[in-house]
Amino acid sequence: MDKKKKRNIIIVVVVMAVALLLYLTKDTATRVYHSMFDTRTEIGHVMLSELAKTEKLTVLSMYKEVIVSQYKEVPGLFYGTNLHQIHSVYPGRIDVGFDLTKCTDDWLLMREDTAYVKLPAVEILNQGEWYLDEAAHQTPIEEGSWTNEDYVRLSHRANALLKRNCELENCYQMAEDNGKRVVRNLLQAMGIKFVKVEVEPRDSYRPFTIDYDGVGHKGMHYDFYTNASDGSRYVKLTDGSILSYQGDIDDEDLYSVIDMFIYFTQDRTSRQWEVSKQGNHLIINMVNMTLTKGTQAADTFVRSRKRADVERLSAALRQLFGGNLQLTISEVDCRGQQLYQY
Repeated sequence: MDKKKKRNIIIVVVVMAVALLLYLTKDTATRVYHSMFDTRTEIGHVMLSELAKTEKLTVLSMYKEVIVSQYKEVPGLFYGTNLHQIHSVYPGRIDVGFDLTKCTDDWLLMREDTAYVKLPAVEILNQGEWYLDEAAHQTPIEEGSWTNEDYVRLSHRANALLKRNCELENCYQMAEDNGKRVVRNLLQAMGIKFVKVEVEPRDSYRPFTIDYDGVGHKGMHYDFYTNASDGSRYVKLTDGSILSYQGDIDDEDLYSVIDMFIYFTQDRTSRQWEVSKQGNHLIINMVNMTLTKGTQAADTFVRSRKRADVERLSAALRQLFGGNLQLTISEVDCRGQQLYQY
């Protein structure tokens, strides 16, 4: 056999050997590939499991300053009243993120090369729902005498206003977007090719505001007053409208009630509300200073009063205080006689 034929036979044998070797190791190579992928998957799962042990994941911190004011009517030395005032600036921070202890059992699933992550709804993570840095607050204006109770009430109102401002700036949506990005980047850094993150929806409640429907009075300013003689509290708008309040209305809800007052009194016929809340019963008494019961104008007003307006107010109040709220809405004339009750 010459050298040329011998070389060709050797080449054929080598090719057949390589082909046989590749055929025999095909499944092994596939298993090795899947083993590598499963290792990456396991690393991602371990990383998220360790992350869940932190319990709370903050993805957004909002730093704000709020200004709160209070006026107090104090009887004069001989006659009339003196007006005391205080204006304070409170800095604070609100942390928004995820309480990972609320994750469900199926919060991380793997399908082939894709990770599916389900996170709980975003929420405020500050302990005790207190957001102010009281040690850093400043009071540039303080006239007259103020009690410790006054200072406490002022700080609680500032705390409620800070939370409200952050909510109105859509902090929850920003935190949700940040959270999705953080988890996606973490898993992709671990070698997982595709990551889909889902966040549980929040309660749809948003503080009542007048910033819609083209309604005026968006820039309406108001101040808080206290009458030192009888302890009554009320809010006075720049146009002279007055909302007096008493009972179990906390500061956070009060701001929404004030916005309702501005919105639902845009016709300016009921320039005064008397709001009282005891337990689960809320009473709103509107005072109409332009009408007298029994007159043609009053009868026309009652007939033309859109029930939809009152129902809209009722729906807003029930959303604010809860669906089981006992609600009474009435309107009286300038002499205190009832025009209607809902």
